[in-house]
Amino acid sequence: MKNTKLIVLVLVVISAFLGPLLFSEIMPGGDVNTNLIWGSIIVLAAVVSMSTSLILEKLDELKNK
Repeated sequence: MKNTKLIVLVLVVISAFLGPLLFSEIMPGGDVNTNLIWGSIIVLAAVVSMSTSLILEKLDELKNK
């Protein structure tokens, strides 16, 4: 599971940097705030998925006891 956490962390960092760049290419008229909002949404989605996986891991541990 530690490898999965590392992979998710790397993906969060990559999406934080590449997300606004990607959306500035898709929406060329967008201002900086729009790109920051989209980047924040990407990071938030990654954090939610990571916390969900941690919760499911804890539930599995409790179920197996």
